Amino acid sequence: MKKVILLLLTTINFYGQVLERITPINEFSIFSFGNSLAHHNNDFIVGGFDAVPPTGNFRLYAFEKTSTGFVQNQIILPPEIGENYTNAIEIDNDFLFIGSQNNSTNIPNGGAVYVFKKTGSTWSYISKIQPSSLSSGENFGTYISFYDNQVFIGSKNYNTNGAIYVFDKIGDTFTFNQILTINYNQNFGDFIDIENNFLITTNLNTATNESSVISYEKVSGSWYLSNEFNVGNLGNNKNLKVNYSNNQLFISRDGDPTPIPTERKIDIYNFISNNWIYDSFLEHAIGDYFEASVNVYNNKMIVSALGYYILSMERKNITLFYKKISGNWVLQNSFTGQSSFNEDNFGNLNKIKDETVVFGNDYEKWQPTPPFSSPNGGAYTIDTTLSANLYSKNEAEIYPNPVESILNIDNKSDFEINQITITDVNGRILSTTSSLTIDFSNYSKGIYFLKITHNNGNIYTKKILKN
Repeated sequence: MKKVILLLLTTINFYGQVLERITPINEFSIFSFGNSLAHHNNDFIVGGFDAVPPTGNFRLYAFEKTSTGFVQNQIILPPEIGENYTNAIEIDNDFLFIGSQNNSTNIPNGGAVYVFKKTGSTWSYISKIQPSSLSSGENFGTYISFYDNQVFIGSKNYNTNGAIYVFDKIGDTFTFNQILTINYNQNFGDFIDIENNFLITTNLNTATNESSVISYEKVSGSWYLSNEFNVGNLGNNKNLKVNYSNNQLFISRDGDPTPIPTERKIDIYNFISNNWIYDSFLEHAIGDYFEASVNVYNNKMIVSALGYYILSMERKNITLFYKKISGNWVLQNSFTGQSSFNEDNFGNLNKIKDETVVFGNDYEKWQPTPPFSSPNGGAYTIDTTLSANLYSKNEAEIYPNPVESILNIDNKSDFEINQITITDVNGRILSTTSSLTIDFSNYSKGIYFLKITHNNGNIYTKKILKN
C-alpha cells in the first residue's frame, strides 16, 4: 500500500485565497441561497428561494464579478408558467443550462432542461431540451454536464434504473446523439463527471446499499461502456464522495474517526487495462466528522465535512483546500462561513473550474431574530492562484514548537502584523490577538494552526504542536 504524503504548508503567502461572499440584493428575503451553483469566468449563478420553503419559489440569481466585487444583474425566472427549476445547473461560455426535472408540459414529471444564452449582461431564454420519448415520472434534468460541445443530462427514473442523454451542440441548437442506460439498480445518471473523453457516473444497488462507478469512453464520436466498479457502501451523500480527475478516481471513505488513516481517507485509483487499480490514499484532516466529500480538479482538491460529528461541540462546518505540489497533496487552507451562527453546511456543495472555487452554504443563518429563523444561506468564492512571492523561511520565527506554555513570534517581515488567530483542526477559532507572545498552557495536547495576517494582506500559517 502506498500512502500519499500530506504536508502542511508552513511558509505560504495566501494572497488571492481570500474568501469572498456573494451577496444577493434583498438578501434577508431570500432563503437557502447557495443550494445550487455554477460559474464560468466572471459569471456566477446561485440558486435560492424567494420566500421560506416550501412556500417560496426556487429562483436563480445571476452575478458578474467586477473589479469592485459581485454585481447582481438578473433574477432568472422559469420561462414556462407553472413550471419550476430544480438545482441542476451548468454554464459553458455564454450558455446556461437549467434543469426542471419535474416539468410536466408534455407528460407528468417527465422533466426538461432550459437553455439560456448571455448577450451583454443578460441571460435570455432560447430553447428547451426535452426528448420526444419521455415517460411519466422520468425526471429528465436530474444532473447536467457539458463537455466538448455535448450536453449530458441525467434522467434518474428512466425505466426505474436511470439514464444519461447525450445531445450535440451545433450553434444554438441541441440535437439528440445517444442515450446511455443500464437495466439494473437505481439512480444511474444522477451524477456525471467527464474528462479526457472519459465519463463516470454512479449506480446504487438498493439491496446492498453499495454503489458502483460506471465508466464510459468516447470512441469515434460515440460513448461506450468501459468498466463497472463496485466501490462499496459509501454511507450518505454518496455522489459527493466520488470524483474523477487527472485520469484518476477519488473515493472518500468514512468509518468512525480514528487515528488509523486507512479508515479516514481518500482512496485513489488509476485506470489501467480497463480496470481501476488501487494506487494510494490521502489521509485528510477533517476532524471528528462522520463523513467527508471530495472534489478534485487538476491540481486542486476540496475536502468538506458533511453534517454530523462525534463531539457535542457546536461549530461551523469546515472545508479544506489542498493543492498537488511535487506529487503530494498539500494542505493550503481551511475555510468556514462568515455568519456569526454555528451549525451551517459550508462547502457541502462546491464547484471548481479553472482557478476558481465556489462554495454553497444554504443552511447559513444571518438574521439575529428570531434565533431559530429559517436560513437565508450563503455563497462564497476563492481564487486559488498563489502569488509567486512566497515567504522565505526567515519571514517569521515561531518558537518553541512543540510548545508547552508560552509561544513566541518574531516578525521578520517588512510588514506589520495586524492579527494573529489560533484555530483547532476543525477550524474553530480559539483566540485572536495582536500579541507576539501567546499562552498555550491552558490548551489541550494536540495540533493547532496559527495564522498571521500582515497589513499588506499577506497571510502566514504555521502548524503548532502542543505538548
